[in-house]
Amino acid sequence: IGNTGTAISTTFSGGVTGTNNLVISEGATNGTITFATGSLNNTGTITNSGSGTGTTTISATVGSNVTGITESSSTSALTISGAITPKSTGSTFTNSGTAALTISGGISGTGNVTFNNNSSGTTTVSGTTLNNTGTITNSGSGTGTTTISAAVGSNVTGITESSSTSALTLSGTNSYTGGTTITAGTINAGSGNALGTGGVGIGSSGILNLTYSGTVTLGSTLSMSTGASITNSANTSSLSVAGASTLNGSITTTGTQTYTGAVTLGANAALTTTNSNITFSSTVDSTAGSYYGLSITNGTGTTALGGVVGANSATSALGYLCINATGCSASAVGTT
Repeated sequence: IGNTGTAISTTFSGGVTGTNNLVISEGATNGTITFATGSLNNTGTITNSGSGTGTTTISATVGSNVTGITESSSTSALTISGAITPKSTGSTFTNSGTAALTISGGISGTGNVTFNNNSSGTTTVSGTTLNNTGTITNSGSGTGTTTISAAVGSNVTGITESSSTSALTLSGTNSYTGGTTITAGTINAGSGNALGTGGVGIGSSGILNLTYSGTVTLGSTLSMSTGASITNSANTSSLSVAGASTLNGSITTTGTQTYTGAVTLGANAALTTTNSNITFSSTVDSTAGSYYGLSITNGTGTTALGGVVGANSATSALGYLCINATGCSASAVGTT
């Protein structure tokens, strides 16, 4: 289905059903293709293609028979403003072109949702809440980003970032409880509760990048693998962790860092702020028998240790604890 010509606009309002894939070919210049009123619920995929510059809009609902939607055009943007019900076995939204894919009508119902960026095109989820009963995953081999500014609701059982090239930005008022996992690549936290209320796990090649002007709160635990990092590339961000933390690698913020629960060093760790306070409300220990060290650099900021350090067991002493000092080294391992 498509159109050609200059300023040619076409509207389809009767819906689409049956078993087959739907391919939309936008060949018009400055024209539009709109699917309105009747639901798009074919058993198959929906693809927006074509070399025209006209836009394609799906304002009708998208039913659960649809297995996936792909933006493959480099010139024709695709906007889905109708409500989407995912397929129970999962739905994938792919951007393989350089034009934008925008979803603004919300996603609800049972099924996992995957955003798959295989190009430099952007995917944006805005407007109505994203609240599928299932997981959300950002994947793909392209450099295009996925931005979810819509709220992520409490039905969502977890968010995973698994692409090493396509960054995921979360900037809504999010209430999901299932936790956040970064197995590879970057999640940009653009709001105070961007990461919901569950635990956060960062893999060895994962980055949690804080971009919010204020405090990003982790409502539960923080677990970092060796090589993981937390950065602050924009604005003055502070970090607050409500639960227990396993720290590895580096954590850098412009603002403060607060660790309310017990802290365990899973490897040597370095915490840095820009003249801001770092507060530990509970104990700080090394993994037993490993004698990992902690380096803190916070300039004129205050470091507050509210619990016992290195006494959880006979072998949980820190290898070193350096505060605004030079010469921190793992060669100090075993000191008490």
